[in-house]
Amino acid sequence: MIQTIHYTLSFEDFQRIMDAKQAKRRLNGWKRILVRTLVVLFVMVFVSQSNVAMAAGPLSKSMLLLAANVLFAFVLVLAFDQFIKHILLRLIFRRQKSRIKQVELSFDDDKLNWSASGGAGYLNWSSFEPPVEQPEMLVLFFHAMQAFIVPARAFSSPAEFEETCQFIKAHIKAASAEQ
Repeated sequence: MIQTIHYTLSFEDFQRIMDAKQAKRRLNGWKRILVRTLVVLFVMVFVSQSNVAMAAGPLSKSMLLLAANVLFAFVLVLAFDQFIKHILLRLIFRRQKSRIKQVELSFDDDKLNWSASGGAGYLNWSSFEPPVEQPEMLVLFFHAMQAFIVPARAFSSPAEFEETCQFIKAHIKAASAEQ
């Protein structure tokens, strides 16, 4: 099967690649936020000088300060997460948008051929990690920070998209079994 698709990379595609990268991690979603909150709280408790006064104060006051610290750490982590997800990613995408506009991917039995406004090349199926399925998209990581997407909108029908996804998954699985 030789299949060629064309698409224009959008910010939503870029965001989904980042979401897929997050989904691959062991700590994702609320687990990641909880761990980050605990780390920030740990730093706040052991670095701030107000803890000396907190230890000497009445119990209800120290519990109130601890609750305020937990809330502040949680809000700080959520704000940082949203900053990265919405503002920083947009800046990165705008910077790369000038380099990548149209993407062409061709799939055959041995490799994935690609071309974009920044160049062209190919990758053997053994170069890819197991694909990450996102709604309406398959994300193919070939490096921790680099991936190709196979969006459903590049196909004429959902059945054609599903058939191509199965083809890609089978070839990546076979290539990884050979190694």
